[in-house]
Amino acid sequence: MRDLWLSIDFEDIAHDFKREHGIDPDGPVREAALWSSYEAIEAFLQRDLGGVRLTFFITGVVAAKCPGVVARIAADGHEVGCHYHFHDPCRLDAPEVFEANLCRAIEALETASGRKVLGFRAPRFSLRVEDEGHFRALDRHLAYDSSLTAGTAAELDGDAARLGLER
Repeated sequence: MRDLWLSIDFEDIAHDFKREHGIDPDGPVREAALWSSYEAIEAFLQRDLGGVRLTFFITGVVAAKCPGVVARIAADGHEVGCHYHFHDPCRLDAPEVFEANLCRAIEALETASGRKVLGFRAPRFSLRVEDEGHFRALDRHLAYDSSLTAGTAAELDGDAARLGLER
C-alpha cells in the first residue's frame, strides 16, 4: 500500500456556529456528536484503510469540555494537533491575542491527550503568508503548521523567503 497522509479538522460546528452568532456563546459542546463522529471515522479507517493513523486538528474548547474524546483519539494512536481554541478566523486576532489563544488551546489539548502537541491548522485556513506575527507565535510553540494552501513552487519559495524561512 502506498503512503497515505490524512488529517481531520475536529470541532463541534454547531457550537461554533452558535458562538459566532452570539447564541449561547458559553454553551456546551455536543459530546455525543463528537463521539459518534470519531467512532465513524475510526470504523472507516479500520475497515477500509487498514487502520491508518491520522492527525486530528482539534479545537481547544473541545479538549477543555470533552477531554475524554481527545484522550481516546490519542490512545488510539492518532496525532492530536491544534485547531486554535475556538473555531474563529484567527488572522482577525492581533498576534498577541492569537498567541494567548494558541497557548490556551495547546494546554487543553496536551492535558486531555497526555501528549505534546506538535502541529497547527488555522480554522477556515484563515492565516495568510503575510500574517508574520501569527507565524512567529506558531514557531515559538509548535513544530509545524498546516494552515497554508499550496501554490506554485515559485510562490512557495517567495513566501518562505519573505518570512526568512527555509523551504
